[in-house]
Amino acid sequence: QFGLYNCNDGKTYNLAMPVYHWGIFYEKIIKSVMSGTIKQGNPTDNKALNYWWGMSAGVIELICSNSVPPETRKLVDLLRKLICNGEFNPFSGIINSQTGVIQSDEHDSMSPEDIMKINWLADNIEGRIPSIEELEDDARLTVILKGVEDNLKAFFK
Repeated sequence: QFGLYNCNDGKTYNLAMPVYHWGIFYEKIIKSVMSGTIKQGNPTDNKALNYWWGMSAGVIELICSNSVPPETRKLVDLLRKLICNGEFNPFSGIINSQTGVIQSDEHDSMSPEDIMKINWLADNIEGRIPSIEELEDDARLTVILKGVEDNLKAFFK
């Protein structure tokens, strides 16, 4: 169970998942360092640099399983192309969470930092985010390393 899946009749059906092309990611970092275009921070800041490369850079790919109907796969491919071309931003406009809180402004887009810190589900998603106590040890460690603030606070109570 990785990525997006559906549980129905006691069975799990994988629908889609991201694929990370780490070779492309590291190649881009090395090229940035060698060309001098990478922004060097102050070494005493202890802050990581932001490497915000996604689908348009070829670092992340979305694959659909055979459980997804062909018509839906065509729509996913169209949206992927629009996102890669900068013609559609899924993180712009009003986005409501399951709790009814508006997470994004009507005329604005979420910042990369806000996107990385998402710890809520959109109102059209069925399900919930498990508490940190419900996670297996490996998953709990990943949540801690990712720095999701609410889960960190719950873990270190």
